[in-house]
Amino acid sequence: MKIAEVIINSQIKSVGKIYHYIAEDDAKVGIRVLVPFGGSNKTCEGYIVGFATESDYQGQLKSIKLVLDSEPVLSSERIELARYISKTCLVTMAQAIRLLLPPALAVKTEKRVKLLGASDNLTEIQKNVVDILSSSGKDIEIGKLMRAAGLKSRSAINTLEKKGVVRVFDKMVGGSGDKIRQFATIIIEENMYDYALEELANTSPKAAAALEVLSEQSSMPVADLMASADCGRSSVALLEKRGYIIIEEKKVFRRPSEIGEATDKPKKPTGQQKEAIDYITRALSKSKYETILLHGVTGSGKTEVFLHAAAQCIKQVKNAIILVPEISLTPQMADRVTGRFGSSVALLHSGLSMGERYDEWCRIKNGEVKLVVGARSAIFAPFDNVGLIIVDEEHDDSYKSEAAPCYSAVNVALFRGMQYDSTVILASATPSVSTYYQAETGKYKILELSDRINNQQMPEVEIVNMCGELAAGNKSMLSRRLCEEIQKNLDNRQQTILFLNRRGFSTFVTCRSCGYVAKCPHCEISLTYHSKNKLVCHYCGYESDNLYTCPECDSPHIRYFGTGTQKVEDELKKLFPGISVIRMDADTTSGRHAHQNILSRFEKEKIDVLIGTQMVTKGIDFPLVTLVGVISADIMLNMDDYRAAERSFNILTQVCGRAGRGEIKGRAIIQSYTPAAPALQLAKTQDYKRFYKGEIKLRQLLNNPPFTRIINIVVSGENDAETEKYTHFINRVLKKYLELYNVKCIDYFEPAKAPLSKIKNKYRYRILLKVSSEKILDVLKSMLGEHEKGRSKLSVIAVINPNSIL
Repeated sequence: MKIAEVIINSQIKSVGKIYHYIAEDDAKVGIRVLVPFGGSNKTCEGYIVGFATESDYQGQLKSIKLVLDSEPVLSSERIELARYISKTCLVTMAQAIRLLLPPALAVKTEKRVKLLGASDNLTEIQKNVVDILSSSGKDIEIGKLMRAAGLKSRSAINTLEKKGVVRVFDKMVGGSGDKIRQFATIIIEENMYDYALEELANTSPKAAAALEVLSEQSSMPVADLMASADCGRSSVALLEKRGYIIIEEKKVFRRPSEIGEATDKPKKPTGQQKEAIDYITRALSKSKYETILLHGVTGSGKTEVFLHAAAQCIKQVKNAIILVPEISLTPQMADRVTGRFGSSVALLHSGLSMGERYDEWCRIKNGEVKLVVGARSAIFAPFDNVGLIIVDEEHDDSYKSEAAPCYSAVNVALFRGMQYDSTVILASATPSVSTYYQAETGKYKILELSDRINNQQMPEVEIVNMCGELAAGNKSMLSRRLCEEIQKNLDNRQQTILFLNRRGFSTFVTCRSCGYVAKCPHCEISLTYHSKNKLVCHYCGYESDNLYTCPECDSPHIRYFGTGTQKVEDELKKLFPGISVIRMDADTTSGRHAHQNILSRFEKEKIDVLIGTQMVTKGIDFPLVTLVGVISADIMLNMDDYRAAERSFNILTQVCGRAGRGEIKGRAIIQSYTPAAPALQLAKTQDYKRFYKGEIKLRQLLNNPPFTRIINIVVSGENDAETEKYTHFINRVLKKYLELYNVKCIDYFEPAKAPLSKIKNKYRYRILLKVSSEKILDVLKSMLGEHEKGRSKLSVIAVINPNSIL
């Protein structure tokens, strides 16, 4: 008897263990199966992750119902990767495996009810169920049927099933993302074509037109044929009936629009680029795991180094993955990569449709491509011969998932590099402090690109003290200096980027009489005023009309305060009549291809000013952009986070680096109320190493990463008192396991309300601790296991080194 080890694809953590099933001889590791699960034998999807020689439930094992794949969708290396994610991200294997497979591949089953016949002696409730099924004329999903019949339990349906009136069965839903279309192919012999066309012209002109259109292409989709010939389905059916054509179903591949043909030739590298390329080439030839930090100033040509490295990797018959932090950067990087490598490139990012993602995944798995470009999730590309992994802008927070599983794409890249003895390149002008520490201590190799290509000069950066502007009577959000430089760009027909790390029109709405602040009823957060007289919560999406009188004291003195991207746009249009402005923030980029369309318009229409949030700080490379303005640098500096200075330095350095990437030298103006802040002064001089030296000393002094791990445990629930009480219970459990595993905490912060104490009607409490022992993973796993056993309705999430501790 062959015993398969199966992981059930379920969201319920309590079933996230391995189950044993009897398998047929053709079962393989890595395939998907349908299995009966639980006391009700509900049909569930599962993944075979191994085989056992024996089982504790030998005599009670159930058999696999159906094998869904002829070949594995998960290789042994990818199952190992799922185990790594499960362990380090504190999630079940099923959650980890779902990261590795495209959503279109997912299978689920639903219970449906089918009417078999009539019966006497039925109750009114049972008759009602039968009437609903009869009028429908088809089987109905059981939950929908119960709602339609007003049933609170399944007893009436169970009774009908026993009487043979209905049948309850499992129906498989989904499971294949293939797009199937009907194709018409001409098969009439050439010497019969003119005769057939003449005959049809007299009896069915539409069919004749269809045959004529098809003769030019021999085969085409039926829908396209009907549109081209302006005919109906009956005309096509007539051609098939007479044996002139055949109609068959074919799989159609969906390709992302960003993928083009190879038209670009490799550029001759600069001296520094060549040194980096030569070192990477030697590292690739060794087929031995190595991590390289490519530290290059903005505009130093890191992308060209990537392309040369990828070419060398492909030359060695290996596969390469290039990650970018934002979807907005994917089109630009895709243009560069496909321009060099053409159709041998696949794209993976959440901006693609589900069908496109599935087809790209299939092309990668089938070995049809050698190179993948994409955002965070592209690190899970189903390559099994990875030679090179490149993480561009490795410092970016976008590489860390905020939703479970809270994985770091950088850490996954390093793990996959070790799996395949690959070369991993972490690239940035402003590496994360933790990454640079690993390089400084010798764990990573550092390659420096200290000069911009084509001898371009770094932008001149000026810091404007906004306190002085206010004292001089300027109440505008734009300093006089910045206005002068914007006007200079308008006169010279050059472009400007303005950065503000806030979307919307204003930050909050408050009453000047009583101090009331408009807050979201579902979240403990102030509402943001948007220019269409709307108040919006950026956490849950709640919207309401703007307030004109205070709901607390009825005062008319209620106003919006602060600055958002919409307000900057309005201010610009008042100060510079006729100026063309385009915004790039979460409000303007929600649609598909929105990022690409905005950047394309900015370039092609030569729009004067691009206003944006963090989306404009990286990857944008336009030769006419000669001025960058930072509206308020203080927003980032004053965040409650140990990485506030690092984030501020990184963002300011990156956004200033967008200027002067063409032949004209760039300028940047940073507006601040605290101009002497070290992060601002060092960003002005682009002095990363000096910033790092000061920051790493502070990290060590305060026991912050990379010298420790910060663990953020958040408990959330719908009742405030219950959530607080349960947080104290979790606190006791945590301390018990810390003692059991002999893990000493460097810092421990007792339960308290989270800074964002309510989100989406859930009250939130947190426990913070700093540890250095790797055994903390065992502690957290045991703590979460005890939480799961209690089957509490409250949520408990533990995140290691989170992006935010709010």
